[in-house]
Amino acid sequence: GDLCSVGSHSLLILYWIFSGVTGAGGNIYNTGLGTTPAMFMSCITEGFEFDGSVMLTASHLPFNRNGMKFFTKEG
Repeated sequence: GDLCSVGSHSLLILYWIFSGVTGAGGNIYNTGLGTTPAMFMSCITEGFEFDGSVMLTASHLPFNRNGMKFFTKEG
């Protein structure tokens, strides 16, 4: 995906997320660019069923800001 399209600090934040998750013993599956429903579905769809999902977003923010959305199978 084009990670630059989600905000100016996206690669640095992505690195921090990857480092934190893997440092805690977790596994990463990078979906690249995706939709909000897709990130939630990755927690409940058979064959994926991830414990959680983190979405880096900047769709409603100025170019120099990022947001994060967190998902589990409960929502």
